[in-house]
Amino acid sequence: MSKIVSKENYSSFISNNALEWSCYLLVFGLFYSRALLSISTVLILLSGLLSFYQKKNKEIKIGLIQYLFLAIYAAFIFSIFHTEDINEWKSIVFKVNYLILLPFGFLLAPKLNQVKIKYLLAFFILCCFACLTIDSIYVLLNYEHFIKQVAVSKNIVSVFGPVHTELGLLSTVSFVLIIYFISIEKNKLKLLLLTSLSLVFFLELCVISFRFSLLSIFIIGILYLLYQTFILKKYIQLIYLVLVAFSAVVLIKTVPPVKARYDNTVQDIYSIIENKNPNYQSLGQRWAAVKCTTEIIKKNAWFGVSPSDLKDDMQAQYQKDSYLLIPENRIFIHNQFLYYAASFGIPFTVVVFIVFLILIIKKTQKNYLIFWLMVPFFLHMFSDNTLERQISGGCILFFLLLLPNLNMKSQT
Repeated sequence: MSKIVSKENYSSFISNNALEWSCYLLVFGLFYSRALLSISTVLILLSGLLSFYQKKNKEIKIGLIQYLFLAIYAAFIFSIFHTEDINEWKSIVFKVNYLILLPFGFLLAPKLNQVKIKYLLAFFILCCFACLTIDSIYVLLNYEHFIKQVAVSKNIVSVFGPVHTELGLLSTVSFVLIIYFISIEKNKLKLLLLTSLSLVFFLELCVISFRFSLLSIFIIGILYLLYQTFILKKYIQLIYLVLVAFSAVVLIKTVPPVKARYDNTVQDIYSIIENKNPNYQSLGQRWAAVKCTTEIIKKNAWFGVSPSDLKDDMQAQYQKDSYLLIPENRIFIHNQFLYYAASFGIPFTVVVFIVFLILIIKKTQKNYLIFWLMVPFFLHMFSDNTLERQISGGCILFFLLLLPNLNMKSQT
């Protein structure tokens, strides 16, 4: 009898803690290992299934987030009926399986308590801080070479983390989380440590010169101050708006990596406006990809061309109009909205993002932190296929599923 009880206690212990352990593995995988990230999504589903199996009451309430991402994944599945590249279809379907693994894993698993959630958020920040610190040291050791690379649209190849487009997003999310912890902290010593961390964190972003991160942080800051000024009627915040604008100018003028990135960005924008040669220009090549994808959408507005065929269709369109790009610079589309429109059609895309917006609004009513974390994800969708990248897509789902269980002591 004691052995049976022991086994039951052991099984209960695993089911009660499996989700937490899997989440730590997921966070670690976001920064350091795609293999561990993939394993963690499967473990989260398995932890949910184990918990559900042990429940006496087998009733589950499927929410809007499960329906939404199940519909998106189903769209990838059913695209097989009008695709020509079956092997690419298999690859894509496997790559985006987290769209169903995470929502249903969190649905079935027991909810994490407040302390566990905050520890997970802190672990997320520390993992990101480690990546940025190592990359900052690398930049400082190769400073002149890095400045030259930035001047020609190059980004740092992360020493110990994901590629720049994903690390930039994760860094912005981490910075928002640091500000959240500052806003709720009462202990003066911890508050001092968190404030110091935020300053060092921002300084490292300036050294590495992540365009997306710096721009997103300023946009979030401006949105917050506008909310304080015009919604809460705290007009004193206008002074802080001026200070934010002034600090941006100071950064551009005094920090060489930021200045180099700014000059390069302005040059790219002028090249687009004046229709100059976009080759080897980050924004120019992305704009050419937007124009290329737009032509495909015009021809396949209702149902798209299938995500597994989109790459070939874009190359075919580039053959008709190169947009001044040489073959090696004819990149794939980097825009979530256009990617879905080209892959699944305009009607599907409109419905998906309307439902997605409703989902965020509903969750924001319970937890304001979700809104501020979704801002960088939304901005990222204009510059990348956020939901199709394992790291950024897994990250957005992780926070949408985790944070509704976090009680906010005060609404800001």
